Amino acid sequence: MEALSSRRFDAVVTDLEMPRVDGHEVLKAARKHQPHACVVVVSTLTEQRYRDLVDAGACIVADKPFEYDEITKAVTECRARGGPGAHGKCHMRSRPEEHSLVPLRRK
Repeated sequence: MEALSSRRFDAVVTDLEMPRVDGHEVLKAARKHQPHACVVVVSTLTEQRYRDLVDAGACIVADKPFEYDEITKAVTECRARGGPGAHGKCHMRSRPEEHSLVPLRRK
């Protein structure tokens, strides 16, 4: 969290549920301090959680389990499109199906 406010990142990858810090807080800090960074959130997802994360500014949401190569490819695509704009709205929003790297499980 400290690094987000003091260094520049092109991409931020975070899990949603972690022992010492909540992934929502990491996402919020990334949007505040790294508005142009591509933010990837990894979690076990429901459709509502997925929508909430995209609405909160996640560029890419990866449902567990995922392949490392898929995240690398998605971040590369996000950066090629210019990442999020000045207001933290990711250019990936133009094609919402690209936010998720694997099909969402229906619960």
